[in-house]
Amino acid sequence: MTALSTIVAACSRSAETTDADGPSLPGGIDGRAAFSAIEALTGPLSAGRIVGGDGSAATRAYLRARLEAVGLAVEGLEFIERVALNDGEAFLRARTPGGATTVFEYRSDFREAPINGFDGGRASGPLKRLTGSGFEPGTILLAPKEARPSEIAAGLAAAGAAGLLFELDKSSPALRPLWPGHEPGALVKVKHGMPILGLSGEAFAALAAMVATAGADPGADAPFIELASPVRFADVIGANLLAVWNGDGGSFEPAYLVMAHYDHVGADPDGSYFPGALDNASGVGVALALAEAAASYRPRVDLAFLFTDAEEGGLGGSTAFVSAPPFPLGGASVINLDMLGSCAETRYSVYSSGGQAGVSLSLRVERALSSGGIPATSEHPVDVSDHAPFASAGVAAVTVCEYDTEHYHRKDDLPEYLDTDELDAVGDALYRLITTAAVAGP
Repeated sequence: MTALSTIVAACSRSAETTDADGPSLPGGIDGRAAFSAIEALTGPLSAGRIVGGDGSAATRAYLRARLEAVGLAVEGLEFIERVALNDGEAFLRARTPGGATTVFEYRSDFREAPINGFDGGRASGPLKRLTGSGFEPGTILLAPKEARPSEIAAGLAAAGAAGLLFELDKSSPALRPLWPGHEPGALVKVKHGMPILGLSGEAFAALAAMVATAGADPGADAPFIELASPVRFADVIGANLLAVWNGDGGSFEPAYLVMAHYDHVGADPDGSYFPGALDNASGVGVALALAEAAASYRPRVDLAFLFTDAEEGGLGGSTAFVSAPPFPLGGASVINLDMLGSCAETRYSVYSSGGQAGVSLSLRVERALSSGGIPATSEHPVDVSDHAPFASAGVAAVTVCEYDTEHYHRKDDLPEYLDTDELDAVGDALYRLITTAAVAGP
C-alpha cells in the first residue's frame, strides 16, 4: 500500500467523539496521518521549502495530491514575494598586523543576517570596534549585541561602512534567519553595499581582542577583515493552497478557516537544508489531517483549510489571502496552527491580536485544547504569526503554538523530536471544536 493510500485508509476509520454539549460527533484525526505529512515535508524533495523554490513546488504537489485524493476541491492562489535566498558564498577571515590569519567557520562562528534588507556579497577592510567616535569610510565595524544593529545598520551604511559584524544576542549561528525586519506583508526594500554577518559570542570576543591588541600599539595597523554573506534577495512567486469542505451543500460560508504555513527557510549554499519539522511541518500535518477527516466524516458545516506560503519572510501568504479572499471572511473564525507536538514539556499558547473577537476565540480554543488534555494559555496581543493579517481585517483569528525554540530554524528541527500522540490529541480537540456547529444542523 502506498503512503498516500495508507493515509486515506487511516482517515476513513470508524470513530466517535463526544461533544461537550452532549450530542455525539463522528470523527477526529489520526496522529499518524499528520506525522506522515511531516516526514514528507522534511525530506530532501522539499529541501527546506523556501518560497519560490523547487522544494516549495514539490511540497504543494504533495499537499494537493492528498487533499484531492479525499475529494476536496483545491485552489492555488499566487502572489509576489521578495525573499532572502542563500545563494552566495559565506566566509569570514581576519588577518592581524603580525600576519597571522584566523578563519572562522560558517554556522559555527558566524551566520548571515539579512536585517534591514541588506543583501550580501564580499567586503574587506580594516576592523574597528563601533564606538561613538566615528570611523573612516571603508571600515568593517564590530558591534556588540547592545548596539541593536537592526536600528543602526542603515545609518552606518550611509556613513560609509564597508561591512558590519555584530554579536548575536540570543540566537545561534546555527540558526537561519529570513525576515529582514520590514513591515509584515510588504516587499522589503533591498539595500546594497554593506554585507552583514552575525557572530557567536566566542567569535566576537576573538575579534574584539584583536582590535584591542592592535589598539595598544599606536604604530600598529588594525586587523584586516575579508568577509562574504550569501544573502541574495530575489522576487519569486509564492502560492497559497486553499481546500474547502461544503458541509451543508449551499453557498460556501465557512464557520472555521484552519490554516498553517508550509514554507520554511530553505538551504545553505552547500546544499544542506533546514527540515522545519516543528516549524511548521507539524502545523501543516495537523491541518491536513483535519481536512482529510472532514472529507471522511462529512460534518454538516462549511470548513476551509488554507496552507500559506511565505510566512517566514514576513507573513506574505496570509496578507495576500486577506487582501483578496475568495469568499467573505466576516463569518469565519480563523485558527492558525504553527509549531505543534514538540516532545519538550512546553505549554501551548493561543495567541490573538487582542480585541473582543480575537480574545473570545482564543478562550474558546484554549478550553477546547484543555478539555482534550492539552493545557493551553490565551495570550494577547501577539502579532507575529499568520493570524495577524486576519485580525487587522477585523476577523476573529488566533494562532495555536507550542513555542519550543530548541531546534528553531536549525538543521536539527527533525520529526524525531515530535510526539505523534500529542499531534493526535491536538487534532482531535480541534476537530471537535470546528465541527460543533454540525450538531445544530437539520
